Amino acid sequence: RRDGVCFLSVKLDDVVTQEIIWAEKQKFDYVLPEQQYRQLSIRIILSVVSIIEKSELDRYNKLYQDPNAYYWYLTGKREIDKFDLPKLRQARQSFKNALTASPDFVPALSGIARTMQKEWLMLARSEKDILIEGEQIAKRAAPTDPDDERPLRELGTISMYLGKFDDSLEYFDLGETINPQHADLLADYADALNHYGHLELSLEKIEQAIKLNPLAPDYYYWVGAGTLHDLDRYQEA
Repeated sequence: RRDGVCFLSVKLDDVVTQEIIWAEKQKFDYVLPEQQYRQLSIRIILSVVSIIEKSELDRYNKLYQDPNAYYWYLTGKREIDKFDLPKLRQARQSFKNALTASPDFVPALSGIARTMQKEWLMLARSEKDILIEGEQIAKRAAPTDPDDERPLRELGTISMYLGKFDDSLEYFDLGETINPQHADLLADYADALNHYGHLELSLEKIEQAIKLNPLAPDYYYWVGAGTLHDLDRYQEA
């Protein structure tokens, strides 16, 4: 309480460094009805999202000096998950536009590599030229920003399709070390582990991914169901 008014103090901490990343106070009535709780939640969410967005933009502006790269990356990301070849190629063009603005923009390089492996899957190609090209692009991206796990995710998946099993797991493991909360990476890691017969670990990774991303896409559950099936846990599958 302060001057007869109640405040709720909210803080976001880095658990490793104990640094306070974000802090804010929100006013509320002492008796907190459901409607006000909802409004309070929305205000907190919007504030956190705003801070994350600003931090992302500041980081990329500092690294690449061109906000157009980030804009085109977001445009490509909007289309990349649709199971539609024209949309996939449209996403690739957006990522290329980002590279025109900033030639070493790692998220866009990773995005291009992802469109290539998805196109290979979508067209069920026997030739692996497009996979090899995607691998080269991801390898170019990885050392450019060692704090970005996205190129390693693409290398893990592409290596799996190329039959480089040890390389695949090594890339996924390194990517998880950099960002253990990247749910999509964990889902792909689980899929790779399933392919290599490491079923218990695969199930652990996909359950972790679903916990991190409760509004997970169907793909997560497909991976989880496949792993449970291979473990002979048919009812759960």
